[in-house]
Amino acid sequence: MLVADETKPDDKRTLTRRRVLQLGGTAGVLAATATTWQAGLGPWADQDRPDRVGPAQDPPSTFATVRSTGAGQWSDPGTWGGRVPGEGDLAVVATPVELDVDARVAGVEIEANAGLVFRADTSTTLESSRNVVVRGRLGMAPTSPSVVHRLVLIDVDEDRFVGGGKDVITSDVGVWVTGQGFLDTSGSAKTAWQRTAAGVGAGATTIELEEEPTGWEPGDEIVLTPTAGPDDEERWSAYDQVRVAAIRGRTIELDGLIAFDHPAVAVGAARTLTPEVLNLSRNVCIEGTPEGRSHIFVTSAVPQSIRHTSLRHMGPRQAVKDGNSGQVDEFVAGRYAVHIHLVEEGSRGSVMEGIVARDCGSHAFVTHFSHGVTWQDCVTHDTVEDPYWWDPRDKDAEVAELPSNDVNYDRCVASLVRAGSPNDFRLSGFFLGAGAGSAATRCVAVGIEGQRDSSGFFWPTTSEGVWRFDDNVAHNNRHNGTFAWQNTDLPHRITAFTGYHNGGFGIDHAGYRNRYVYEDSILYANAKGAINVKAVSKADAGLLQFINLACDGGGLSDYDVVLDRHVQPPREPTEFIDCSFRGHRVAAFGITGEGENPHLVDVLDSTFEGNEFWLSDAIPRDSVIRVSQGDRGWLTLRRADAQGTLRPEWNARVTPVEALTS
Repeated sequence: MLVADETKPDDKRTLTRRRVLQLGGTAGVLAATATTWQAGLGPWADQDRPDRVGPAQDPPSTFATVRSTGAGQWSDPGTWGGRVPGEGDLAVVATPVELDVDARVAGVEIEANAGLVFRADTSTTLESSRNVVVRGRLGMAPTSPSVVHRLVLIDVDEDRFVGGGKDVITSDVGVWVTGQGFLDTSGSAKTAWQRTAAGVGAGATTIELEEEPTGWEPGDEIVLTPTAGPDDEERWSAYDQVRVAAIRGRTIELDGLIAFDHPAVAVGAARTLTPEVLNLSRNVCIEGTPEGRSHIFVTSAVPQSIRHTSLRHMGPRQAVKDGNSGQVDEFVAGRYAVHIHLVEEGSRGSVMEGIVARDCGSHAFVTHFSHGVTWQDCVTHDTVEDPYWWDPRDKDAEVAELPSNDVNYDRCVASLVRAGSPNDFRLSGFFLGAGAGSAATRCVAVGIEGQRDSSGFFWPTTSEGVWRFDDNVAHNNRHNGTFAWQNTDLPHRITAFTGYHNGGFGIDHAGYRNRYVYEDSILYANAKGAINVKAVSKADAGLLQFINLACDGGGLSDYDVVLDRHVQPPREPTEFIDCSFRGHRVAAFGITGEGENPHLVDVLDSTFEGNEFWLSDAIPRDSVIRVSQGDRGWLTLRRADAQGTLRPEWNARVTPVEALTS
């Protein structure tokens, strides 16, 4: 947890993540600011706050307001009562207006029951140096791939951002969808990502895809993800980004050479995985700029529809003082690429399809206390902080956790995720937060950086929900494929997961006591091993089980499974059932964890190639490893200084026992 610094009454600091935690989480922020933020003033809400950063915004009197008076085109003075709004004007859309020309203004307000729609057959760009507030409808839907609609927030000063709350704030320049507002974007349909048909070597000028893509065009930017083994120094950063020169069915001709090798990887006897190819180009774009990142903030009580849209240069960051490391950058609380915030049932039915969030300084897709949102075929690439995320509970705050129910990540990709701080130990691609009925299926996490406990998929201790987790892949991450740290009796089940070429473990399972079942999964050539187990079974809720896992060290790790130090003593065994183990250098199981609490593990009906077990001399003396031998009964393994027959290759004493009745 972040520790709050002492704050003087006149301390002027931004409401970043650190400030949120000081105020007791999101609910604390709302309570703390209720008396100082004026509600209902639209984009010119008063910002005279004690923790305000930078000078006040220019007052409304410096801007002229131009209001639409009739339905018509933006370029027609008659639509606006005689004068088309310009770069010094706040454009108030009070009627149906069609944007038919490029325009630059100092803010847009779309009133309820009104709409601003980009002309469907014309490429247009709307630039705004102030907020775009959507209380009616904002529509962007080109009729063909050659037509491009762009909304760009310009001249944004990230240092002015305040963050937090629900009301529109002048300083926090972005797209605010509020009231009954409807953000309705629909770019030309496009396959968001695809895998190659085979490995791609350095120097290649063409790639072959597994399937013919939909909607790809010459000029599109594409990215090939890294797939090299974890012994490669650039295993998580060896990306290639090129443009499409031509397309012939499944064959993509490139406008340059591939710089890195992207091998096909035979992760199992019947499965070979190839690099993902991410298409970053869309013909509907909502953007900040490299010099000033913006955001989309949704508090509207109606479902949203954002499809085949590019979000670029979103998620502002600010330099803040940190008592431990001096000055660091932190994200601004609540200001993300897309933030659906405290909508509850109002968001149900929202569909986010084919979105690309790229070059973002903060979280990409945030569904916070908002239910029933589907993210399908979405891609994040080169972003900072966990891209698929929502606010966790601060464990020390006296506020209720705010879950999101029925959130669905389907065939989504988190790629090249950078840490926001050098001390970001639990960075992840997918933060699987609190709520019920949520699912992550067919998703990919690749290139996740961070420290020690970072991972592609993360079950956090601060925000616990039960997810349907099926057919997901994590590869070429700096540390782990998955990481769990929970103490729970909730029934978590992870099925058909593939973790390969990660720099740590395929599965790093931690916490004290919990109930998880991992089944039907493949763990191949992860640098430290297939599985690391720190937790023990939650006896009154169910066992910690690993069922039908294919574990192959690929000759890289000493052990396939590492049984690490336990914080609490086991009451029931951790079970490995119908698993296969191979490719380790020392043994399939390394029972290495020291401390006071013993190991209790059952290995049932599993197969081994190579040495099966290695028991450290330093593990607790009363540790017991029980191994089913089918019709031959069971063996019990204990430390080498216990009673029984010495098995030198296992560094263990062995005694036969009858089959366990449990």
